[in-house]
Amino acid sequence: MDKYFERNWDEMKSHDLLRGAYLYFHPNRNGKEQAKHFVRHVKLEPGDLPPVIDVEERNGASATQIKQALDDCIEELRLAYGKKPIIYTNPDFYNSYLGDDFNAYPLWIAHYEQCKAPCIQRKWIMWQHNCKGRVDGIDAEVDFNVVNGSLFALSDLCL
Repeated sequence: MDKYFERNWDEMKSHDLLRGAYLYFHPNRNGKEQAKHFVRHVKLEPGDLPPVIDVEERNGASATQIKQALDDCIEELRLAYGKKPIIYTNPDFYNSYLGDDFNAYPLWIAHYEQCKAPCIQRKWIMWQHNCKGRVDGIDAEVDFNVVNGSLFALSDLCL
């Protein structure tokens, strides 16, 4: 849990920024319990992005175990918020461990190689193309992302 989450969450709303929060998924832990923890701490409101599930590590779990725990997590989040969560991962992990079973969910893909688009054979909504960006006023590297289309495309996903 980010110790600044509540402050940052409130500040985003006060500045009319599109808000979103993510759950860092642990494949060896109970998927439902991870989702319940997220729901206890993230009060999404109309206009917020749906939950984002960051799934990019195996931690020794098989593809079958990852898929089952992720299915459980997704179902719990859908029940709580009434929207499909967004899956965040990289092309290799998606193709090796998730694949077609999760094609129905919006995809935020992390792919840092120099290219015109991420190397994945399915539709994506956001692309994280750089993790070493610099922004005035922030004293650390930040992630750079692009939306596939326009910001209006994201509004269709919002609660």
